Amino acid sequence: MSRPARVAATRALPALIAVLAIITAACGGPATPALSDPKKILEAGIAGLQEAKTFHFEGTANGKVVLSLGGTTGTGSGAPITLDGSTLIGDVDLAGKRASVSLTVPTLFGLTADVVAVDQVVYTRVPLFGSGGWTRQAGTGSIFDALADPARLLDQLAAFLDRPGVAPKNLSNERCGDADCYAVSFTIPAAEVSGGASLVAALPGGLALGDIAVTTLVRTDAPRLVKLSFDVPLGPGGTVNVGLELSKFGDPVTITPPEGG
Repeated sequence: MSRPARVAATRALPALIAVLAIITAACGGPATPALSDPKKILEAGIAGLQEAKTFHFEGTANGKVVLSLGGTTGTGSGAPITLDGSTLIGDVDLAGKRASVSLTVPTLFGLTADVVAVDQVVYTRVPLFGSGGWTRQAGTGSIFDALADPARLLDQLAAFLDRPGVAPKNLSNERCGDADCYAVSFTIPAAEVSGGASLVAALPGGLALGDIAVTTLVRTDAPRLVKLSFDVPLGPGGTVNVGLELSKFGDPVTITPPEGG
């Protein structure tokens, strides 16, 4: 190589290094190590939500339930109700321990329900079953206890993964939006929901809750839980699928007590 060529190459080297550095930064720097343990994947997905502190979720419910109206409990004979088209929308503020949820079930007389949890107080509004105003109750010990402290719920979920019968397992990775996602399934035993007691008497129309199958998607690039699907068996009364998609991580969220609540 001639001396002028060597000089040109020497001068070009710093520029080449700078270009490579820019490309490396644009590609996101070091890759996140791949995870293989399904429990570790779920824990990482939960930790990603906790780090974001706020998120939005939207969900749908599909399926059919058959309510036994005056007939034999648990037979699955009675009035069928299709839940297709039902929606669930809400926001969560983990740091502020606040959450809001709105439910619509168009096929059930246009049922709507709103729940707002702020400062350990839960406000509910179900116009179909009342005056349309808000009712108020302490979150602790209520059926909305999880909404009253969503951050604690995530901690409990992480601990729950070690319980007998839950059995997290890996499925084939899936594409979710602009990223690849780990797919992990686990089971919520009916006994865990009911505390070991029978739910037949507690559920309307003789419905009987079975073990709930859950499928989750967790981003592989920056582990964060982004999708959940619940298959909820209700005995002979049918099965309902609920799907949730999480988004808007870390965006500002304003959740306040409702007027008149």
